[in-house]
Amino acid sequence: MQGVKFKIGHKRPYWKGFSYTYKDQKSYRQRLIEILRDTLLRLEQEEAQEQCTKIEIKAI
Repeated sequence: MQGVKFKIGHKRPYWKGFSYTYKDQKSYRQRLIEILRDTLLRLEQEEAQEQCTKIEIKAI
């Protein structure tokens, strides 16, 4: 199997909740949005790079 995992938060045995529930940390939703935006940007850049490669091959 292939895939990607993203860590959104963690919990230690002596904590009351996950790390994203503490006020100094980004919320679960904010972290998820950040991950999705970064992933989308990376995919768009890869697609643009593939398009450039196809154009260069046709030009040769």
